[in-house]
Amino acid sequence: MAADAHRVSDVNNAHAWTAAEACDAIAQGSSPVALAEALLRHIKKFDPLLNVFVHLDEDVVLEAARIAEAELKRGNRRGPLHGVPVAIKDIIDVCVLSRDL
Repeated sequence: MAADAHRVSDVNNAHAWTAAEACDAIAQGSSPVALAEALLRHIKKFDPLLNVFVHLDEDVVLEAARIAEAELKRGNRRGPLHGVPVAIKDIIDVCVLSRDL
């Protein structure tokens, strides 16, 4: 389903988007870096109250966004979520990180 163009026209409201809307916004030319930056701002604002994240490495998030943006500019789209930041629940093992942080 295509995103409502008006709803996804402002990346600063990305925290309210569905995953499908984020995918559509990137497919329509929104910057993965701008998306990541907007979401990080939202996280910084609310995570002290909510304590959602056990670990958040902003540098890794932004580097992944820069890489995705460069790949997309070259026409290398790896899939519909390419460029969309994704949080991983702490019950899932990931390379390099311990769930016991």
